[in-house]
Amino acid sequence: MTTRWIFGASIAILAPLGLDAQTAPNGDLRVRQADGTVITGTLVEMAPGVLRLEDAGVIIDIERSRIRTVERRLGSHGSFAKSFFGSIGVGALLVGAASALSYDCTSDDCWLGRDGHEGAFAIGAIVGGVVAIPVGVAVGIAAQSERWEEVTLPPTTDFALLLRSSPDGGVAVGVRLTIPRRPRS
Repeated sequence: MTTRWIFGASIAILAPLGLDAQTAPNGDLRVRQADGTVITGTLVEMAPGVLRLEDAGVIIDIERSRIRTVERRLGSHGSFAKSFFGSIGVGALLVGAASALSYDCTSDDCWLGRDGHEGAFAIGAIVGGVVAIPVGVAVGIAAQSERWEEVTLPPTTDFALLLRSSPDGGVAVGVRLTIPRRPRS
């Protein structure tokens, strides 16, 4: 009788651990395989030896032994201000530098004077910045980056609790626990 209680208590303790180990990450996943292939999709099923993704209606099975990393998509992140002001700054610097380098005055009656390179740079920078505003708006709207977070997959342990009737009319309880061997590195 004591061994039955010990066996029952062991199952009661181990069963939730085995079932909880198979909780999967939600959302879009990006899987990098050992051969360098990258597959992105939504998680359909996570079995002990296979990760099943869906991408545009196509089901893709990936062997867990071939997976190098798994990342979960956190969402898109726009960087409008950074791209907008960066484009304006680049436009201002390019046109200002071109204006200063191309400024050539050999007499004193030039509008900016004989050594007016600084003034030519300033005027060119203002013009370049104004001209780059539409480019900055377009680049700022188009600039989107996605953020990904690396996740750890649960262990590939296959756990099952088996219940059936025994020949003497009682209940037989069994446990199936498969622990795969590690792949050689």
